[in-house]
Amino acid sequence: MNDITYITYQTFPAHTANSLQTISVIKYLARNNKKVKLIFPDRSSSSNDDINNLQNFYGFNETFEVTKTHHNYPFRDYLGDSNFKKIRFHISHFLWSKKVVKKVLQENNTKTYFTRSDWVFYFLNKNNQKVIYECHQVSKLRKFIVNHLITSNNCEIVYTNELLKGDFKDDKKSTVIHNAYDEDLFSNEILDMNNKQVVFVGNLLRFGKDRNINFLIECFSHPSLKNYQLFVVGGPDSYKDKLITSIKDAGINNVRILGRLDRKDTIKIIENSEYGILINTSLSIHSTHHTSPLKYFEYLRARLKIVAIDFPAHRTLPMSNGILFFEENNVDSFIEAIRKFSSIQRDESLYYKNFSYDVRIEKILDIAARLEGLEPPTL
Repeated sequence: MNDITYITYQTFPAHTANSLQTISVIKYLARNNKKVKLIFPDRSSSSNDDINNLQNFYGFNETFEVTKTHHNYPFRDYLGDSNFKKIRFHISHFLWSKKVVKKVLQENNTKTYFTRSDWVFYFLNKNNQKVIYECHQVSKLRKFIVNHLITSNNCEIVYTNELLKGDFKDDKKSTVIHNAYDEDLFSNEILDMNNKQVVFVGNLLRFGKDRNINFLIECFSHPSLKNYQLFVVGGPDSYKDKLITSIKDAGINNVRILGRLDRKDTIKIIENSEYGILINTSLSIHSTHHTSPLKYFEYLRARLKIVAIDFPAHRTLPMSNGILFFEENNVDSFIEAIRKFSSIQRDESLYYKNFSYDVRIEKILDIAARLEGLEPPTL
């Protein structure tokens, strides 16, 4: 179980939580002495398979093999919102996956494959390959593929959320493994967080739509929160600039929109904060039921007081009994949650350590060992 090939229809480098999650998995597999190969398509103007470029972009030192394959199909990231984009994506995803799996099987001797791509999962399984498929969202296509392959002995499915697993006809003992934080990014210094600094980390738009950041700005413009300072970390820059202009025009002085920062600078902001916010809109079932936010586990690691919009997905997060929830678009509810937390001490327990990438990869390697009929590895 020393060779693992990770095939994905994602592109790298990219400013997305999904790409960061994939790189983190590969980084920790490599750290556990696995020979890892990453294969992805050249479907963006920024696609780059230079390991030095990826190391600088994502901030890691581990080395692994990276292959960017030719992508001569109709879906290209940089074409923007052109006609039939969703259809072009599915056609291109299908054709690329079929071609790349055929090519890889001719050239590779890998025993185990890892993917979060529906069609890569499908074609690997149909070729009797052992594959771990990580499922982050639900769709009609994904339900069809997963439910069609779920009885196969050659595959294991990892869900990132209990509610997500419940949306599939999965009677197997498939594993739920939430996302995790990367210990490498954090200091061991115990910081004084009683400073009324509040942080939100994440993309400011989801599928091109606002993630309700304007609601947060409205809340912090309220006199009740005038002594609190909100820091917002994330892009895109075009939307960041619009927010900065609107804040300036409104004369709001306790909100700072920082835009995208590198991972270590982002973690510094988190570590120096007292509160962390989880927010989104109810327009997407992924947001309401299926998300397992990376930032949540980073907030946990920094021992922040976490305030979250009251969605089922947030209620099912590990250690969610420590979250204070607020109602969607309810300013009074949000302010009440913040002010209630002001009299509560931070959680000093070390239970957050169960959600590090060290632990997450240990679970994934156990799954890979079972899939190959081996004893789980001793890490």
